[in-house]
Amino acid sequence: MLLGVFDDPPSEEATVTLKHADTVLLYTDGVTEHRAPGTQFDEHQLGLLVRTEPTRRAPSRSPQLVLDTVLLLAPAEQRDDIACSWRA
Repeated sequence: MLLGVFDDPPSEEATVTLKHADTVLLYTDGVTEHRAPGTQFDEHQLGLLVRTEPTRRAPSRSPQLVLDTVLLLAPAEQRDDIACSWRA
């Protein structure tokens, strides 16, 4: 749902219990859309990147790893927002 476009967008409240070593990653659609021709970086690839060994060993560096990967694959004329927030 686009934020700020609709006066009263539908939403649901949910409760999730996180366990030790769980990770929450919030990201905008620009992270997984509008890739350069011949490249793909969708939700599946993002999940694989988040679960790689380097992100597990150094959680504080993981947001930068995700951002660097996304920017590497983004076309030079990227017009969509690219933002993510990470909590491990």
